[in-house]
Amino acid sequence: MKKFGLLCGLAAASLAVAAPPKVVLSNIVGDPTNAIPGGTFWQAGDADTFDTIRISADGSRFAISGEQENGATDLDIVVLGTRVPFGLNAVVAREGDPTGFLAETWVLIRDAIAVGNDGTVAMAGDTNNVGTDDIVVSWFGGLPTLLGREGDPIPALGGTVFMGGANNGVNILNNGAVRWISTGLTGALPGQNQMAYEKNGASDTVLARSGITVPTNQGFAPDQGISTFNGADRLLSAAQSGDFYYPVTLLGPSTSNVGYVLNNAMTVQEGVIPSGSGFATAPTSMSSGPTHALSSNGAYRIARGTLLTSAIDFVMLNNEVVAATDRPISPGNPLSWDDTVYAATFLHSTLNNYGEYAIGGLVNSGNPAQDALVMFYAAGKATQVLAEGEPIDVNGDGLANDDAFLSIFDDDTMTVTDGNIAYLAVEMVNSSATYIGDAVIEVYLPLTGDVDNSGEVDAADIDYVISQFGSADPAADCDGSGEVDAADIDIVIANFGRTR
Repeated sequence: MKKFGLLCGLAAASLAVAAPPKVVLSNIVGDPTNAIPGGTFWQAGDADTFDTIRISADGSRFAISGEQENGATDLDIVVLGTRVPFGLNAVVAREGDPTGFLAETWVLIRDAIAVGNDGTVAMAGDTNNVGTDDIVVSWFGGLPTLLGREGDPIPALGGTVFMGGANNGVNILNNGAVRWISTGLTGALPGQNQMAYEKNGASDTVLARSGITVPTNQGFAPDQGISTFNGADRLLSAAQSGDFYYPVTLLGPSTSNVGYVLNNAMTVQEGVIPSGSGFATAPTSMSSGPTHALSSNGAYRIARGTLLTSAIDFVMLNNEVVAATDRPISPGNPLSWDDTVYAATFLHSTLNNYGEYAIGGLVNSGNPAQDALVMFYAAGKATQVLAEGEPIDVNGDGLANDDAFLSIFDDDTMTVTDGNIAYLAVEMVNSSATYIGDAVIEVYLPLTGDVDNSGEVDAADIDYVISQFGSADPAADCDGSGEVDAADIDIVIANFGRTR
């Protein structure tokens, strides 16, 4: 896993978030935040304790995959909790525990997990059942349900093609359907052994399949079929709308065969210059790993890629390039995104159902030890939201006075709710720069339109913006234009009723 330190001392693009980042889970020995239901604890030491953080579409539940302390051999574990108030409710699955099927136990649990609004958790992994050890499971209220197993016949393919030996990228929809990518299908013709699959009760659907599906909207004729899904853990589904989004390699020429696909239509493709990007050359690579995102309403998506010929990394929101190497982090800002010290400029990107998004990456600060930051973009306004060296609230009293500071941010672990509360995995140090623990932290990002920071966009916010009309008050300047005007009133009205 790549990691990056965040910059200390950069001037914020707008008012800073009032509350300090707060630890909600940690591996600090003896700390109340280090507790797993059943009396166990999170893996101790500097070792990426927390792997994946998932929030349900309605923001009420969370699931986390990570590592449990077990002496010399730590254990994969998945836990479920409620977000408000934040707390763990149950252990969903753990390496070495029974799966609930046959006489088998978990050997490996993959990081790509999912959680539904009702607390259903879906996951995939390996068991000790040799030969048919790869399974996909949903879990609700302590009861697991087997959704698929290596070697199972696939009804949607006539029962003559069988589930593959690697299943990953599990998603949950609001209607209860579970989706995943299965590779290594047996009984399939050559080149047709990968699929994106949906199971909903007794019904099943193949959403896309290698050697069969030909994505539309390709930039070059003739259209090419899918060769492989790029990363079996990288299928994303919009829980509300059902849209699905995945990176792919096509069967065509190597200069134009990589891209991102939404509902089996190409959205960005190697060799095609994104419209309005200002790029002189076309993308020649799409980022690997969990670098893309899809909002649960299906309206917004993020993709990351690279122009290898010019060493330019970029981030796209829908069809627009919103950040790129050597471009300012916000209009007029002296800092630019940079790849001088580290090859990848961008190490983080996520978004919510309003199209508001966060980007983390490296900048040209001139200090290699402190050259990264996280920015949040909403309604045209850019805000620096996290920085290396920033104090952190460990004991939950609302004060950053615990001799704990943000040090390392684990890349692509951040998720953002529609109330603009972010969760991500980090490492912490004390004032002597000594490591003190891994943690999941909760960060309050600016809530668009909530100019008085009350946690709700209401009449008081409209009144305040009107009272500052014509001024340069940064709180009332919702779009960051430098002047409080009618556009700022419109933003508050458009977001009226939003809450944390």
